[in-house]
Amino acid sequence: MKTSDKKQYKVIILDDDNFYAGLMKRQLEHYTYTLEVNNDCKFKIEAYDNVNNCIDNVDRDTDLIFMDYYLSDSLSLDKVLQSIHLKNATCKKIVISNKRNKETALNSLTIGADNFIQKDYYAFTRSCYMVEDLLN
Repeated sequence: MKTSDKKQYKVIILDDDNFYAGLMKRQLEHYTYTLEVNNDCKFKIEAYDNVNNCIDNVDRDTDLIFMDYYLSDSLSLDKVLQSIHLKNATCKKIVISNKRNKETALNSLTIGADNFIQKDYYAFTRSCYMVEDLLN
């Protein structure tokens, strides 16, 4: 099968903490390498620290977005989720947060997120499983 015939998946990370976004990007790239080989597909992982740049790069090919609950840009999370939904209604939106309370998770889901991940020791592992779910 030619490379161009492979199923392609686009994953975006939006976090105003460049260091965290870079770590997550490297973790997902490492994890998806094995998925690509075993499933004859290709993953494109992008990371942004600016909401507007991120939204500008969301297109109909975007499959999954991980985004921080608290972003330093002026847009609120519900506006960001709404903007992404308007550009791609089928894109999975996962909110990640340091907040350790149920209200943050419930609020994320109420305003349009598909799932919530707490930034803890297991956050990168959970993120990898969310990417793997794209294959199913």
